[in-house]
Amino acid sequence: MPREEWRRLPCARVLVTVAGLDMLSARGRAYVHALRASGWPGEAELYETPGEYHVYFLNKPDSEKAAKEMEVLVNFINGDQVSNTASRMDA
Repeated sequence: MPREEWRRLPCARVLVTVAGLDMLSARGRAYVHALRASGWPGEAELYETPGEYHVYFLNKPDSEKAAKEMEVLVNFINGDQVSNTASRMDA
């Protein structure tokens, strides 16, 4: 997208979560990178769960990794910094 379109994104924060072994994880990382490079004034966070596949948390809802990702998501919604609550990987 042109930079002007990215800058019109009406929210102030974005959280993108990816699973390390997901074939779509590169797309999630690219989205965060493009958003950060666009001049959009908000905060883009990327949270990656290593060693897991796409929607792993649906198949393993009681796993430690799924619980951690849910914690990150809840903290993000509540306005907390993701980088303070979980390991964050930059795009």
